[in-house]
Amino acid sequence: MCTVAGLQWHHGGIEASVLLTLFTVPPVLFYTVRVHNICRSIDPAAPTVGWVPVLVTTFVLSPFESGLILPAKNLFAANRILRAHRASVAASPAIEARPNHSFEADGSAAAQLKR
Repeated sequence: MCTVAGLQWHHGGIEASVLLTLFTVPPVLFYTVRVHNICRSIDPAAPTVGWVPVLVTTFVLSPFESGLILPAKNLFAANRILRAHRASVAASPAIEARPNHSFEADGSAAAQLKR
């Protein structure tokens, strides 16, 4: 929008830019809430943003700010959860991978017991 205004497009171009932006904001807000639900299912104390803050921010500020600020907050929280998970996986002892021969041609239970 800033580029459109800076290039001094005619009035129809600015309207088209605003409508295109408003068309793309609802899916961003929907996926923001999906990230919130996923993060909360993993960590109930995750500092993410759900439906109420999304709606309040969209109506109080504008859809543009809520489409930028709230997804960023949820993505930072999701990144913290992923870093904590990676650290816990790295700290746990590795499980030895042993083949179980389940995909062999003779994968019957009797053949498995003989091994």
